[in-house]
Amino acid sequence: MISSPIPRLAAGTLGRHKGVYAGTFVAAILAIALLAAGGTLLFSVLTAKPTANRFAAADVVVSGARAVEATSVKQKKKGKTKSKTKSERLTGAGTLPADLAGKLAALPGVDAAVPDAAFPVRVTVDGRPVLGADDAPVIGHGWASATLAPFTLRDGAAPGRDSVVVDADVAGRAALAVGDELTVTTKTGDHRLTVAGIAAEHLAGQAALFVSDGAVEAVSGLTGPTAIAVRTRDAAAFEAAAAPLVAGAPMWTGVDRVRADLPGALPDYIGPISVFGILIGVTAFAAVFVLVGTVALAVRQRLRELALLRAVGATPGQLRRLVGVEAVLLAVLSAVPGLPLGMLIAHLIAGRFRDLGVVPPQFVVVLSPIVLLLAAFAGLVLTFVAARLAARRAARIAPAQALTEAALAPAGGGVLRTVIAVLTAGGAVAVLGFVPLGGNLGLGMSFVASALLVCAVAAGAPLLVRPLTAIAGRLARLGGASAWLAGTNSRAQARRVAAVAVPLVLLFGITATMLLTGKLSENVVAKESAARNAAATVRVGDPGGLSPAAARELAATPGVSGAAMTIPTRVIAVSGGKPEDYPAQGLATTGKPVLDLAVRSGALSAEGTAPPAGTQGGNDTAAPNDPPTVPGGAQDGNDTAAPNDSPAVPGGAQGGKDTAAPNDSPAVPGAGVGDGTFAASGSLATAQDWAVGDDVKLWLADGTATTLRLTAIYERARGFGDLVLPAALVAAHDPRGLVSAVYLHTDDPAVANKIRAGWPAATTPKAGDASTQQAAWELLVAIALVFTAVAVVNTFAIATVGRRTEYATLRLTGATVAQVRRMATIEAGIAVAVALFWGVLVTSIVLGAFGLAQDGGLHLIVDPLRYAALVGTVVVLGVLAGAVPIRAVVRGR
Repeated sequence: MISSPIPRLAAGTLGRHKGVYAGTFVAAILAIALLAAGGTLLFSVLTAKPTANRFAAADVVVSGARAVEATSVKQKKKGKTKSKTKSERLTGAGTLPADLAGKLAALPGVDAAVPDAAFPVRVTVDGRPVLGADDAPVIGHGWASATLAPFTLRDGAAPGRDSVVVDADVAGRAALAVGDELTVTTKTGDHRLTVAGIAAEHLAGQAALFVSDGAVEAVSGLTGPTAIAVRTRDAAAFEAAAAPLVAGAPMWTGVDRVRADLPGALPDYIGPISVFGILIGVTAFAAVFVLVGTVALAVRQRLRELALLRAVGATPGQLRRLVGVEAVLLAVLSAVPGLPLGMLIAHLIAGRFRDLGVVPPQFVVVLSPIVLLLAAFAGLVLTFVAARLAARRAARIAPAQALTEAALAPAGGGVLRTVIAVLTAGGAVAVLGFVPLGGNLGLGMSFVASALLVCAVAAGAPLLVRPLTAIAGRLARLGGASAWLAGTNSRAQARRVAAVAVPLVLLFGITATMLLTGKLSENVVAKESAARNAAATVRVGDPGGLSPAAARELAATPGVSGAAMTIPTRVIAVSGGKPEDYPAQGLATTGKPVLDLAVRSGALSAEGTAPPAGTQGGNDTAAPNDPPTVPGGAQDGNDTAAPNDSPAVPGGAQGGKDTAAPNDSPAVPGAGVGDGTFAASGSLATAQDWAVGDDVKLWLADGTATTLRLTAIYERARGFGDLVLPAALVAAHDPRGLVSAVYLHTDDPAVANKIRAGWPAATTPKAGDASTQQAAWELLVAIALVFTAVAVVNTFAIATVGRRTEYATLRLTGATVAQVRRMATIEAGIAVAVALFWGVLVTSIVLGAFGLAQDGGLHLIVDPLRYAALVGTVVVLGVLAGAVPIRAVVRGR
């Protein structure tokens, strides 16, 4: 029986087995550190708030639409119904009626009602773009709203008709003084203005530029304010009195006032949430996988000791408690350096992501004791569970079998392993077979599939390794005595080979999948973009955008026979009661076609097709076969839904017509799609069950609802967008409304050269945020690579230390130091070969399915250089991890 208390015995065991548990200690530190870092970053982004409130001086702010809400009603048993409301944030700002501020100001208890028109602008000084601090966007306003922050003049005077006031940031970054000139570009054109004054203040996260109140409409194109800030002595009484006047427009108070600001002026944390969510997923998976494997291997090396304790009277429960207490002590010790290391990693990742543009420049890491405690607790639980599972075999054996068991590696667990392997492999097949990998979830689901396949390999490793070690053992016979012995050992100890090979499978399978799927997506985007733009001999663009007037000037260049201009935007469509946001392009074309979207049905030209009802600025009556229609809070007018309409979706621009007339803006002539019509990508049309000829209700960037007829379905959507709308419609309702690229065709090289000399070249487009997404993906890969590399080294080191007696026996029987080391190195090479076989197979399965979903092709390697580098990394790391520890263990006599 064990006479010492179990905690004291556990502490003594850790002290005696420093070599065995050193690797586990390092793995636990890294696991806790990465869990703490990922959790801290996710917590920080979930709790991130705008760093400044432009409406700080207001008590209540009335705004136009800032989101589209959809309410679905589900019929339940006994006649009961269940409703669910979901919303999607707009990328633009809905406007309010121009006379609403006067009506609100006349209400009892209102001291002032200040209209604010917020609109993004592009500012250039001598051709150089100017942004705010941390590259914050510049937002234009009318001068009356300067008091809301408040802004006060430091130099100069209030703006006149042809002048502006800029904030301290803009003035400092552009070295502007009163009297200097700058160019403000908006969708209404390029405006050459004089600096009339400089404000003393600035806001974090957005730069401000003020025009005279009389010039707001001419500069911005807005027909009404985007918000009205109210000063009142009783906010609740004001809201009650104002409700009939605002026609459902949201009213914000307290900290929520900031939500009335222009969406583009506020830091966007929606993308970072998904990035850090993926980081947590990658970290958690790697931590579970690596920590469980490392702890299990460390415990396995002590089977002789545990079996002897069983032989001298220790009960199974005592052994399980002993191993569990050891794991708890180890995890607690690991948390001491692990948590500070996690905070350091969180700050490093946040800094790198700020540089890449993945998170806003204002993003800060927030320390949360609860998150740190949860990370430490998760590491403790993982270590404890792994140790208890690893010790269960030694704890179960009978005392009479203990001495025999001490000389034999335990078997068993085959049924459980097989079940786990089958379930995880089946899960991977389900993901690859039924999840649309070509959509937005493709990259994330490819990681899930590869993780499931790696788990299947790990669970079935002892069985899966045997045929490979048998082949390797026979081949090794050709290499002399050391190679023959290495092959024989590998065949006899398949479990040991599996234990050291599985971390390498994880290393290659996960990192290769994450890197190569991103590269494959990039290649497909580039290929589609090249095919789409093949007819264009010149592409003109600017990161800040061109005004529609500049685009018209380019299209009218003598010698240009065809032109297409694109205005990027976001459009919301509702499916199943849920609003979804999609990337879209406003497209206008003239002359010879220069963009080939690979239309598979219908046509981009809508000649002879009558616009659907509701697109001419009056009554918006949905056709009987409408897909779910979403009448919005945009309506105070006539929106008659068809009998089959789905439940209402409040949202949209308040206080006016909900219908966007196709000819709202004369800014962009020509038509890429006909007025009142639109085109959709094949993937979106399939997902929404749209067909050519359907009348579909869409929400534009400012929340305005419009019904358009689907006249074309196209295939080349990557790097472009899922929807194509008339450019005039987009220019009227997108807050920026600037042309991102102009594609031109000319047969005259002199004309092409002249255009290239005078205008900036457009860059090859990527799929949405592909560049920053790929950069973030690669950083996650680097984290996983470092973590699993440490696990590989730990695993080899633990396995080597546990075989000291075996190596000593070989030396006693006459083997030289060189022979023993050579044998161990060859064994490491066999483990590496086994790992590469399964790693390459996992990667090939996932990449094959992912490639088929992208473009129908079979892509197994994607990037030969990168693939070779990954293979080389695994080979070098595995061989070194196997060769270095043996040199420390086997020395001289």
